[in-house]
Amino acid sequence: MDVFEAIETRQSIRKFKSDDVSDKTILQFLDMARKAPSAENSQPWEFIIIRDSEIRNRIIETLETAVKDETLKKFVTEFLAPMVSKAVGFQVPAEALIKGAGYYPLHNAPVLIAVCMKDPRPVIKSFGEEYDKYKDLTFIWFVLSIGAAIENILLSAVSKGLATCWTSSAMFAEEKVKKILEIPEDVRLLSIIALGYPNRIPSKISKKPLKEIVYLDNYLKVHPSFLR
Repeated sequence: MDVFEAIETRQSIRKFKSDDVSDKTILQFLDMARKAPSAENSQPWEFIIIRDSEIRNRIIETLETAVKDETLKKFVTEFLAPMVSKAVGFQVPAEALIKGAGYYPLHNAPVLIAVCMKDPRPVIKSFGEEYDKYKDLTFIWFVLSIGAAIENILLSAVSKGLATCWTSSAMFAEEKVKKILEIPEDVRLLSIIALGYPNRIPSKISKKPLKEIVYLDNYLKVHPSFLR
């Protein structure tokens, strides 16, 4: 499978078979992750492979509690659900979004991969007030780098017939989940990836056509390829 086919094939899968995934295979995916581009070659990523069922259950219980937070519910109901509904073309209930995109995929995947990031802000802050205005920018650079590494994992997995679901719900209870995984204070937990063999392949979600997202030279000029 070439990279174009892998991109076309990849979907977020939330139901997995119980079949195990070997450490050799997982490490191959993480080896591809570490070869992703990163800001200033910072390579801010670190990964925790989670197989222990007790640890998994503690994470899920923590997230189940976190998504009941009223502030989070308001965020999902008023902002996230309408945005997702518009993107997929049908109404997505906030309750389903919280469960489906949050912790549901973690239940039955045989392997979880916690994606960690060295937080650059304490280092930048140590340079003093002169550099303080750059700490948020540097943080964004690191997050973008982490995204590239995660995409390498997702595409590597689908090329080998496996499936993934990239989740970010751990960030809503980051400090509590970090304690479960014994992650140091100066390291962020940005995502937990569910990994396994797909049990069910859902229908493809439609994507915006190129003509709606591609311009030439400036934001107001439609690319001539779409004027024909």
